[in-house]
Amino acid sequence: MIEIKEQENLFIQIGKKLKGKIIAYAIGGTAMMFHGFKENTLDIDIVFTTIEDRMKFKEAAKSLGYMEMDPVKVYGKKDNSPEM
Repeated sequence: MIEIKEQENLFIQIGKKLKGKIIAYAIGGTAMMFHGFKENTLDIDIVFTTIEDRMKFKEAAKSLGYMEMDPVKVYGKKDNSPEM
């Protein structure tokens, strides 16, 4: 579980690693936390407007020590699997 303060700190750290602006939208439990409807969430749901922005975000997260996960291990085989 991740709480709002931890999530805000994570986004700040990722933002510091980015070399420019990107557009990303918080959805799901993440958005609900920012609106005060939830205190914590199991994961962070983010949608990007471009593949390039998603790649920049992922690289910034990796530079902080985060690793990709295999979505099949979490969600099983689906046609619409997220990147993790």
